[in-house]
Amino acid sequence: MASIVFDGVTKRYPDGTTAVRELDLTVGDGELAILVGPSGCGKSTALRMVAGLEEVTAGRVVLDGEDVTKRSPSDRDIAMVFQNYALYPHMTVSQNMSFALRLSKLPKAQVRAKVRETAAILGLEALLDRKPGQLSGGQRQRVAMGRAIVREPKAFLMDEPLSNLDAKLRVQTRMEIARLQQRLGATMLYVTHDQTEAMTLGDRVVAMRGGVLQQAGPPAELYGRPANVFVAGFIGSPAMNLLGARIEAGRLVLPFASLALEPERRARLDVRDGAPLIAGIRPHAFREVDGADGADATLTVEVLEALGAESFAACPIAAGDLPEAALDELAGTSEADHRQLTVRLEATSPAAPGAPLHVALDGAAVHLFDADDGRNLER
Repeated sequence: MASIVFDGVTKRYPDGTTAVRELDLTVGDGELAILVGPSGCGKSTALRMVAGLEEVTAGRVVLDGEDVTKRSPSDRDIAMVFQNYALYPHMTVSQNMSFALRLSKLPKAQVRAKVRETAAILGLEALLDRKPGQLSGGQRQRVAMGRAIVREPKAFLMDEPLSNLDAKLRVQTRMEIARLQQRLGATMLYVTHDQTEAMTLGDRVVAMRGGVLQQAGPPAELYGRPANVFVAGFIGSPAMNLLGARIEAGRLVLPFASLALEPERRARLDVRDGAPLIAGIRPHAFREVDGADGADATLTVEVLEALGAESFAACPIAAGDLPEAALDELAGTSEADHRQLTVRLEATSPAAPGAPLHVALDGAAVHLFDADDGRNLER
């Protein structure tokens, strides 16, 4: 296996559109790195530049220590798995998996052995004589992965490989990919718009927006210490509550509550009193309490979503006065989208639509972001 390095990589199209801007990123040997972000953020373009399917406008792509920026796709020793499987419909599973090996003129006995070994890893032994039309979506995706594995490439590239599967199959296949990567010790660069996939699969998650890398790190870091308000709002399900806030006289003033700030924390925040901020609160940061006396806020449940092991309550709040600059960072949202709180509750909670909900909130669990540029003020 090998490392993949983006060294100041930019992709600009003839019409002036910049899909990827000065991307610096290293995917380590044997690492599973996930490129995640909304549609049009440049993640698939970055993947295709590694594969050689898109030309690099500026910068370099380095594979296993060698500059491959100008090499043809066939000279890069990389295998790619697409979302639409790209299987030959007239060939059997065995023929699809062995296609590249047969082109390279390997001895037939060696080809058969490699196909059988890979089929055993993926649970495809009983399907080798079937054609793609006789397979389920999950089976076809495993065949596509098998075709990549038999080549023993330096790195695997996966472009939204689970997007055509139903919810149950996505979870199952996601687990298979994780086990496969660990078993092979393979270097994988994986693209998805699904942040749940990113958080559960990756050794490292790379969040992109508008062609620019926003944050790269272990999943827990992007969840617990988001670099900016975009990452905060994109990573996590349900999404983080983001609302206008300010600091006054050592207290954090939110649209629904006022919380004490520890003096040490206040001293670290280079923010003047009364200046607009963006506060970020995970739904799981709230704790339901029995009565108003021990509560930081009393909310009203508008909608209650029961999921068995837990529930989520949507509670309307007053406008948070989010500045226009903040809304720009939260692309696709308006201030109205931030006039409710999502609160996580235990499955045994007595909460009901229309009823009051008393909650406590630890001020330390509230993330604070700059209202102008969206950066996390405590990173």
